[in-house]
Amino acid sequence: NSTRPFLWGGNDPSVIYNAAYVYSDSLTESRRFLSESDDLYFPLGHDFTVGDGRYPISAVSKHYDRLLIFTEGEAWMADSAACGIEEFPVMRINSSTGVTAPGASVLVGNQPCTVGAGAIYQWTSDTDELDECNAYTMSDPINDMLPTGFFTSAFIYYDSAKREILFGSPALDGRILVYNADEKVWTVFDGIYADSFVDLGGEVGFTYGTSLFTFDKSLTLDQSDEQRNILARFESNTLDFGSSKSKHLCELVASYKGEDIDIEIYFDNDEAHACSVKLDALQAHSTARKRLSSKRFKQARLVIKAGGQSAQTISTLCLCTRQ
Repeated sequence: NSTRPFLWGGNDPSVIYNAAYVYSDSLTESRRFLSESDDLYFPLGHDFTVGDGRYPISAVSKHYDRLLIFTEGEAWMADSAACGIEEFPVMRINSSTGVTAPGASVLVGNQPCTVGAGAIYQWTSDTDELDECNAYTMSDPINDMLPTGFFTSAFIYYDSAKREILFGSPALDGRILVYNADEKVWTVFDGIYADSFVDLGGEVGFTYGTSLFTFDKSLTLDQSDEQRNILARFESNTLDFGSSKSKHLCELVASYKGEDIDIEIYFDNDEAHACSVKLDALQAHSTARKRLSSKRFKQARLVIKAGGQSAQTISTLCLCTRQ
């Protein structure tokens, strides 16, 4: 609930400096001698050290009326409610999770999102006590796609209008990652080389070298020489059909609308590419049935591909089997 700025970094990287309020008469008196005096003031004594001062601060996030402060391996909480605005007692709330990429923290609602050692974390609202469980990983579905360098060079941006968190890093080599906070779904975009994300009047932009870019919503094609349709791809986790006996696939049932959808099914048997099903475009939601056959299997994995100029929506997708 404070409008004061806080500074960190510089020669004392474990110290946070907080500003003091400047009264109008004091500011007027100051400007008699220094005409360019400003109401932003960091007096001596309005600072505090995090921990024992050995570890540099890597990120700071507002959290209700307090601050969450991160080093590479720990998280701390500073709260002035009990001691006034000048003093900030600091309490460690997590001794195993911090922020490894400088500044890689954004506030999503009331929950900070951070990039730590080997994972992307979201922090719960309950951070009053020392608790190793107040941070949980949200990057498990994409961990195989994150190179080691990502966790030390990532930059992060929250698009509040779309409720999406964007992640970039030089280590991603032309990809950005987008997490939808409501659907809890990850999307990966290729061919976007970014050095940082910026806010352009409420629109998401990014820098690359000396250039500044934004996304053009009117462009519906891949802007390559071929002007290809943008292809969306979804790959499921392994689906276990819950039986000690292997089964045959006999039918696929899907309810969807939009343009054509390709569905590939991979099994745990010797069929490297068991079958590919193309569902024809439907004007409205209706059910499509495709008879299929396969060797015996116990587990399967789906790959769904969708392109075209309009959105496709799948409401039901079912694999029917027999013993």
